[in-house]
Amino acid sequence: MTGLLAVLTVPEAAFFQVRRLEVTGTHALSPDAVAALAGIAPGRPLASVRPADAAARLQAHPRISAARVGVRWPDAVVIEVTERTPRLAMAGGGRYALVADDGVVVAVAADPAGLPVLDDRVAPPPALAPGARMPTAGVRAARQVLDALPAPMAGRVVRVVVREGGEVTLVFVPELVVRAVLRGDLPDRLARLPQALEALAAQGIVPRIVDLRYAGSLVVTPVRGGDGR
Repeated sequence: MTGLLAVLTVPEAAFFQVRRLEVTGTHALSPDAVAALAGIAPGRPLASVRPADAAARLQAHPRISAARVGVRWPDAVVIEVTERTPRLAMAGGGRYALVADDGVVVAVAADPAGLPVLDDRVAPPPALAPGARMPTAGVRAARQVLDALPAPMAGRVVRVVVREGGEVTLVFVPELVVRAVLRGDLPDRLARLPQALEALAAQGIVPRIVDLRYAGSLVVTPVRGGDGR
């Protein structure tokens, strides 16, 4: 009995070591990479794991926006992470910062990785580095217009230009430019943009520029056909 009590009251005993690591929420990062960032490895005494410290180490990584770490006796550590997903790219110094919705640079790459490139004419980006926070007004504006577009059209955006006064220009492939101003009716107008383009196509109009800046009006500069209004 004395020997049994000694084992039960010494958490660092072999029985109370980390034998199982349960990691959830990973996409770009691997579970092994997350465990390494948390500083937790199999064989570590379970009582030495400090969940708050491990979570703080994880959240210091630019790819991770939130983390929870828990100890599950007698031998497991549970890690749950929420990863940031790059939404936009910002150019600088011949490279691209891949930026999440909250404005944090997730990574810096040689190309935009298929993401729309944000050209912020209001607040040019500072030095690009993972973990840096980009000026959020331009990121918010770009996110607002991309969120309002139906998924197929949003996937065709290659460039977003944000200017003073809330003016936003979207460049699509194939060649199409949409000009807009951030105001209350813009999300609804962008949501209905595919139907407007279909209606123009039915009239034989191929638009090069669609201007949504004027309330109640849609002004079209066609590639061919139509009078533009």
